[in-house]
Amino acid sequence: MARERAALNIKKSAYSFQRHPYEPCYLYEAGIAPLEQYPIKGVIWYQGESNAHNKDAHEKLFKLLVQSWRKN
Repeated sequence: MARERAALNIKKSAYSFQRHPYEPCYLYEAGIAPLEQYPIKGVIWYQGESNAHNKDAHEKLFKLLVQSWRKN
């Protein structure tokens, strides 16, 4: 039901580049990119626990995340 509703919302959007909420870049474009214009000294990040079994990947990916935020 949620996927169908999201697809319907996209069709009704006046913004021609509207993305589907399940696309990997959606959260960045909707939540992080608008903050690029502000000087930010830090963030609080709650990762959750669903990937606790894969801590090595998280350690590498989180560093890449921070680097990409700083670059932008």
